[in-house]
Amino acid sequence: MVSPMAGGDPGDRVRVEALLENVADMIAIIDGTGTVIYASPAVRRVLGYEPGEIVGRPHPEMSPVESGDDPSTLMRRLYEMPGFTLAVRFESHHADGSLRIFQGIARNLLHVPAVAGIVVNATDVTEKLKVDQALRELVAVVESSADAVFSSDLGGVVSSWNRGAATLSGYPADEAIGAVLSFLFPPDLVGEADAILDLVRDGETVREHRTLWRRKGGSNVHVSWTASPVRNDRGIVSGMAVIARDVTESRQAAAALRHATLHDPLTRLPNRDLLMDRLRTALLQSQRRNKRVAVLIFDLDSFKDVNDSLGHAAGDLVLTEMATRLAGSVRVGDTVARFGGDELVIVRETADEEETSRFAARLLAAMIEPVEMDDGSELFVTACIGVAISRAGASAEDLVREADAALYRAKDHGRSAIEFFDEDLRLRARARVDLGASLRRALERGELFLVHQPVVQLGNVTLRGSEALIRWAHPDRGVVSPLDFIPLAEETGLIVPVGEWVLAEALRQISRWRRRFPLAGDYALAVNLSARQLSSPDLVAAVAGALATSEVPPSSVYLEITETTLLSQVASNLDTLRLLRDLGVHLTVDDFGTGYSSLSYLRQLPIDSLKIDRSFIDGLGVDSHDTAIVEAVIGLAKVLELDVVAEGVETRTQLQLLREMGCRTGQGFLFSEPLDTAEMERFLYAASVAAGRLTTVR
Repeated sequence: MVSPMAGGDPGDRVRVEALLENVADMIAIIDGTGTVIYASPAVRRVLGYEPGEIVGRPHPEMSPVESGDDPSTLMRRLYEMPGFTLAVRFESHHADGSLRIFQGIARNLLHVPAVAGIVVNATDVTEKLKVDQALRELVAVVESSADAVFSSDLGGVVSSWNRGAATLSGYPADEAIGAVLSFLFPPDLVGEADAILDLVRDGETVREHRTLWRRKGGSNVHVSWTASPVRNDRGIVSGMAVIARDVTESRQAAAALRHATLHDPLTRLPNRDLLMDRLRTALLQSQRRNKRVAVLIFDLDSFKDVNDSLGHAAGDLVLTEMATRLAGSVRVGDTVARFGGDELVIVRETADEEETSRFAARLLAAMIEPVEMDDGSELFVTACIGVAISRAGASAEDLVREADAALYRAKDHGRSAIEFFDEDLRLRARARVDLGASLRRALERGELFLVHQPVVQLGNVTLRGSEALIRWAHPDRGVVSPLDFIPLAEETGLIVPVGEWVLAEALRQISRWRRRFPLAGDYALAVNLSARQLSSPDLVAAVAGALATSEVPPSSVYLEITETTLLSQVASNLDTLRLLRDLGVHLTVDDFGTGYSSLSYLRQLPIDSLKIDRSFIDGLGVDSHDTAIVEAVIGLAKVLELDVVAEGVETRTQLQLLREMGCRTGQGFLFSEPLDTAEMERFLYAASVAAGRLTTVR
């Protein structure tokens, strides 16, 4: 090599310098002391310095590259042995402060006068080493991965195979590499490997494909695998990379979750969601086969009494036994489901109503067989059945709604009744739907209004207050009876906002009356609460808000709750009742005597008064049993220090007997029928003039 610094033909020197100017590698010459005596123009690019800035500096310490000999011995030879060549590596800082790593060839040309040094030809390998390190780390990650990671050529021949693949498949790497990928699949699924290879050849990535692999030994495993194309340096697909994992457990867990989501945990029957899905399928199939579908809804008679008297464990046993009997009485392809509560449902293909009627009768006969309880006793349970049979255009929801309507009519007829949905029921159901839709708009349109039935002190027949009762002025149907729309409001949940409106409106009216009529200073207002309201988490806040807005004293407000509502969920109602009492309002048990309260329940409840059901007042003085019941209720109230209100007082005889029994408060047509706002205000005025005494007693 001719030194660029001195000697040689000038033309050769020009050629050498031109050559060095364009060489990508950095070339340096080091004298015997390790000092740089020449640096090629490539220094500008690889280190950011001018060559002249490098000359005169000590050369970075070099070390041999991958040699079994002692490094110090090799480096000594490099400097001592003319012509000795050594692969070396060294580090040098770039002008920007970053550390760069170089690798190249060092050759001893100290004996050549034109060079007189160690010539080092070096390449910057910093980035390459980083890539190599990242690749080693990636290989380590792949090898240690629990997932199966492998590759193949486009013919499906396996070319790499990690430990995860060996664990998942049972095949070690030496058996898998070189084998065609189809060895992983059961015979009937071999085509899946070819199909995925076809997609990969077209440059597509197949993600999370779920299939079966056959492990070494013959067992199957559920796997999810992702196959991606591998491209060469020209961008052409040259192979396939696969990541696969065992999804057997997750598949089983998903199946268990799906089963739990779609089945009732007690009876293990399909639940409402699964039933509706199967019913829709049955309707589609029946149309193709020109058949009809029957929906039968079963409701166990007096099931609540079983829970209340024997406990929920006994109720669960009865329900499970009934579900088992129904499931054992149907054909393959029929569906037996639990709709919720004590309602069981059957969906089946049927020929006609007559065949379905015979089938329903057989089921009732099977259900009335005694149920053996855990204590060895026998319990007899009956049921009512509502039936709907598909018609052209009927949806699954239509059929269930129609069967439910038929069930309600069956329950009206008593125990062990079967009713079919017919045109009359359809018209009535349509009317209920229309009425329900109208009720939703009634609040917004101001169609609801209140009437008040006066409540009096029986001793001197003076006005004590009134019970607020809701009415609906329908724009087309006129005044709608509460018997028609209150049950609808209960079913739809509208009773909650309707009930809140009743309380707020009644308190607003009482607040006005307290200012206008002296008699209304300690006016007692009674307002009914429904079961839905009592279970609403917002009830206490709604009552507190209405009281605060009206400024009516809480002690003037009596909230009436039916006996059956209170007793249906004593434990859950208790906290709400206590919170209401904490507000300062009074609580009344309405329709008392119809729910057969036990004395222990009455002692638990934070109540102030009992309202005797009108059915007993009707028989007062006429029926000895009713008279005895009324007297017993009044006596019980005295013992428990509760007030008593007699509801439905219509005759002077009833009034006199109630006085004699010690009942102090009552209401009924004897004193006044329910009055609208204007009539009630006239009533209040007249009562005020008469110092509270009523002149309207008939």
